[in-house]
Amino acid sequence: MSLTGEIATAVCDLMESQMTSAEFDASIKRNKLLHDCKTKGFKHLMKLGHDFGGISKDAANKKMHAGKQFQTPKDERLAKVRAINKLRREGANARSAATQCGVPYQTYRHWSANLGISPPPRA
Repeated sequence: MSLTGEIATAVCDLMESQMTSAEFDASIKRNKLLHDCKTKGFKHLMKLGHDFGGISKDAANKKMHAGKQFQTPKDERLAKVRAINKLRREGANARSAATQCGVPYQTYRHWSANLGISPPPRA
């Protein structure tokens, strides 16, 4: 046997010891599915249905995240943002001012942007 043949045999033996042919085929199939999902999106899975792990049309049409609507009335949000801005003008930083008013900092930022109120200049 030639050196190339011996190397090929050694490589095949090594590969067989790491993963069986069935495991290798399953890995290739799984990776192809993942590749298809990344390149084509998940819409093509709707055609495959639940038998192949596809998704139903109802699930595909639902929004992934509908977004939380404001549950706090606008006048209350406005009052809180103004109170936080007042504390900020008095020297408090935004995070501590929001905490003092009982509002998470990110909520304060979101409410400010939504209401069109720009933050006061830094002291």
